[in-house]
Amino acid sequence: MEEETSYAIVRANTLQDLDEAFSCGLIKLYQDIFADQPYEEYFSSDDVISMFYSYFESEIKNALVFFSYLQRELIAFCMAVPMNENWLDFEIVDFNKNISHNCHDYFKRTFDSTPENTWYLDDLGVRKDKRRRGIAKRLLKTCLSELNSKNVFLRTSASNNQAQLLYQNLGFLHSCRRTVYTSFS
Repeated sequence: MEEETSYAIVRANTLQDLDEAFSCGLIKLYQDIFADQPYEEYFSSDDVISMFYSYFESEIKNALVFFSYLQRELIAFCMAVPMNENWLDFEIVDFNKNISHNCHDYFKRTFDSTPENTWYLDDLGVRKDKRRRGIAKRLLKTCLSELNSKNVFLRTSASNNQAQLLYQNLGFLHSCRRTVYTSFS
């Protein structure tokens, strides 16, 4: 079990940290993880580069970006972003009750929280041959400890049983049919 403890978790704080991750295989890792089930999504190299740079250069401010390395090989990533005013300009529709809520009211009513005090776990991925070794759990715990008891929510596929089990084991609660998990202080 030495391999499981010999990997390092690094918080990316600068574009230089991000460029290091790119040089260690971030693009291929991201593409491979999301090409598999349950996602089956394709991201071009430009898509991946643009998305990661957005965490450092655009309206996404103060994002948390973590990478896990085994020697110089990138094996996992985790990103969380704070909710902001740009995220609040939408309505959430409950088709069963035929009602809609603006985002702010929905968070207050559903989670007794406000979006301004809430973070979204944007992505978490581990290379296929390194899964089920505690890497995702350690990476997510590192991210959550940086959030210092902030409210966190995420979404995952209803068929992604391994991810759901991980989130539940870390105290996230299943919040609705769309498989949204929340963790509140």
